[in-house]
Amino acid sequence: MDDFSTPGKKNTFGVEPSQSNYIEPRKRPMSSMSPSIFVDHKGIPHLVVGASGGTKITTAISLVVMNYLWFNRTLSEAVVEPRLHHQLLPDYIRIDKDFPCPSTSKQD
Repeated sequence: MDDFSTPGKKNTFGVEPSQSNYIEPRKRPMSSMSPSIFVDHKGIPHLVVGASGGTKITTAISLVVMNYLWFNRTLSEAVVEPRLHHQLLPDYIRIDKDFPCPSTSKQD
């Protein structure tokens, strides 16, 4: 069960335990679930998104929405675009192999 944190034990995704998510009576686990509905100025729905993936849910949803709404990708294109993800703890960034990274060479 990875819904709650266990003191001193990383979860299946390698995330350190969080005291705010320790098991307690009548407590619900915190979740990254973030189903979202995007509507236009008239309130008409134009995009409904959600995701699975544990700690990567919010990053995945944000990148899909950004690619779809800002960069005019089709929904299929937005979903398969390469991604990056920063977990905070542990402090490292996961970058898909094909993610477009800026050049590190010095420009004169």
